[in-house]
Amino acid sequence: MDPSGEFDLLLERCIQLDKYRWLAISILFTMERPPAKLFAEAINAAGDFKELIKANCLRGLVPTETLKVLLEASDHRISTAAAIGAWNADRRNRNELHCRLEWEAAVVRSANAGEIADTDGYWLAEILQSETSLAHRWLVELLQSNHSFLHYEHKRIAEKAVSVLTVEQRRGILNRMEHSVVAGELVKLLVGDDVDIYRLLLNRDALSQFFLWPLEGQPDKSWPAKVVTAIEAGNSVDDVVKATQPRSWSWSGKLSNMWIAWRDAYAAFEENTDRRISETAKRGVELTTELIERQLERERLEDF
Repeated sequence: MDPSGEFDLLLERCIQLDKYRWLAISILFTMERPPAKLFAEAINAAGDFKELIKANCLRGLVPTETLKVLLEASDHRISTAAAIGAWNADRRNRNELHCRLEWEAAVVRSANAGEIADTDGYWLAEILQSETSLAHRWLVELLQSNHSFLHYEHKRIAEKAVSVLTVEQRRGILNRMEHSVVAGELVKLLVGDDVDIYRLLLNRDALSQFFLWPLEGQPDKSWPAKVVTAIEAGNSVDDVVKATQPRSWSWSGKLSNMWIAWRDAYAAFEENTDRRISETAKRGVELTTELIERQLERERLEDF
């Protein structure tokens, strides 16, 4: 048997063994002309070795043709790892990435991944923040996905992606939105503090379930304008106040202290000269005061 045949047999044996599978995959992905059958087996097994893929792409060890295959892989773990590794390979020359079109497509397709690891999420957010057009494409892809709910990493990436969009890009995405789980998560990010975009949302009947979602959050300097816009659209003071309060939260310490902070935030607008704002603020103080009193009673019983 010729030496190359013996080497192929050795690689095949390594792929079959858990202990050495990583080694075979690394060798096959860095070879100029890997054996087709073994390469296909390596692709099928590579999803569990995404950090290895990132490292080899980062070090520039993956030939262009192999990099293209990795970027086009149907397994999001493989394509995303290759995209992240390639992007970090040369931080000074990212406009000259090998397989640029395939690389962009891999980044955009990551929006469809069921789950995204936290380290991958960090790098995807970095990539999208550096390229506005890619951020826009990623968000559009996310909107068109079939997610039944969004994981934390998708939300974190989306927040970073929205932060670099132009006003027109945000308006464009909002205009093409239809009712979905993803739309609900993106509405608040796209509106932000922009009252004009909020008015655009309020004119989209298909998104009526989300009309008050941009109000969620402790009252701050942007709160009064959004309150007025929501009330002008026909929403009641009570509805606006309830929409402002958190749908979920994370808090360390006594919960009464959290609601005290909310009450104080409302109280800051009680003397506003616009009656719509002052009435909403006063109602917010009333509701949070009730929550504080109930929570203090629970805490007294717990401490008893």
